[in-house]
Amino acid sequence: MVYNMKSHSWTLLIPQVVIDMARLQATKFLTENFYQPLCGRILKSYLLQERNRLMRRGQLFSLLKPKVRVFQKKSGVSGGTEVVCLATGFYPRAVEVTVLRDGHPIPEQELRGGKVLPNGDGTYQLRKSLRVSEEEQSERRNYPCRVQHSGLDNKMEVNWDPEPDVNTGLIAGVVIGVLTVALLLLVSAFVLWRKKRQGERGKEQSNTFSNSSGP
Repeated sequence: MVYNMKSHSWTLLIPQVVIDMARLQATKFLTENFYQPLCGRILKSYLLQERNRLMRRGQLFSLLKPKVRVFQKKSGVSGGTEVVCLATGFYPRAVEVTVLRDGHPIPEQELRGGKVLPNGDGTYQLRKSLRVSEEEQSERRNYPCRVQHSGLDNKMEVNWDPEPDVNTGLIAGVVIGVLTVALLLLVSAFVLWRKKRQGERGKEQSNTFSNSSGP
């Protein structure tokens, strides 16, 4: 049996079912006087709470401008390098983020991400990343990130500063370490030589004094 709440009537799915009229009347009474009013009050309560919450959030986070950062990271999929544009801490949710290559917008199909996600404090974030080949990285191409949001007076554009090559940094660190150790060894050798020299001079002066004071 299926109950129609608008017409307050039952439809028999199996005609052979014997209808209990007393049970039908009781169900109709409960539906009209209890279930429907209760459901309406609960829905109105939820709608009121949601409206108040949105109004409070709008007052607290009215036009918060995004914080934008562009950085590089190692890609976990291909093992190469990715340029990441991260816009976070903005409110309201609507935002437009464009990654450029030498001043030209990059098609969305070349990018990863692009979905607006909530932060834990009621603001939002959006992240887009681009796979950069070794050839492009060596050419020192420019990959700025352009952001448009209602909290900004004008478009915000942040450039990517490529990090130095890891091998170059490692070699520089090793060279500096070797030079530091060599300098410490030279200083230690000089100090030991000076102490030894001073000791020899002290012995010579002691022997001279002994000879001059003899019979």
